[in-house]
Amino acid sequence: MHGFLVALQFLTIVPVKLKAVTEENLSRSVAWFPVVGLIIGAVLCLVNMAGMPPMVVKGLVLVALIVLTGGLHLDGFADTCDGFFSGKGKEETLAIMRDSRLGAMGVIGLILLLLLKFALLVSLPHGRVEMSSLFLMPAIGRWAMVVIGYLTPYARRRGGKGSFHTSNSINYRDFAEATLITLIVSLLLFGFLAILLMLTVYLLILGIRWFSLRKIGGITGDVSGAGGELSEILILGLICLGR
Repeated sequence: MHGFLVALQFLTIVPVKLKAVTEENLSRSVAWFPVVGLIIGAVLCLVNMAGMPPMVVKGLVLVALIVLTGGLHLDGFADTCDGFFSGKGKEETLAIMRDSRLGAMGVIGLILLLLLKFALLVSLPHGRVEMSSLFLMPAIGRWAMVVIGYLTPYARRRGGKGSFHTSNSINYRDFAEATLITLIVSLLLFGFLAILLMLTVYLLILGIRWFSLRKIGGITGDVSGAGGELSEILILGLICLGR
């Protein structure tokens, strides 16, 4: 249960306020990432039931997702865009990603990501599939973060918050537990289509991992967050294609 609270505190704005969280606690918490994602998804489903015009409702769903997560992964995505598309070497790229100021590529990437996510949310088929998609999407996104972390080392020489969720720290048991939880829930919601959804996300993560290894020799917390955001986009896109 402590691992769940650590994950909840790390991934959301829920005021857990745990004391004395160790590096091992942070590393072991990844098994609970999909569960936290399901909680976020449940809130999105509740917001989606608001009796308002469809586009307004989906706008509220997107706002709820951003607020619940504190924009953590969006910030990571923007920083990753700034760094990866700067055309600089490894150390300069990492310095750009650590800079709190947002550059042009980060702004452009963030705008495009949010526009695409909103368009996909509006395009979801109505009914059970729509609610299942909103419920599952955040869980898949957080599972993707576990996958890229388990497969990839930390890129920086000195430790940072993101280093606790990379192959430097994540063990097979926590990775397997996160994967099993995600698979079971996905199968319950989408049947055997879930296998295709998770496999496609896995392939996306492999692509991001390959690109990140080439650029900075590993991943950071920003890259992990970017992987989660892109995985959510991919899931929504696949479900819209299959409507």
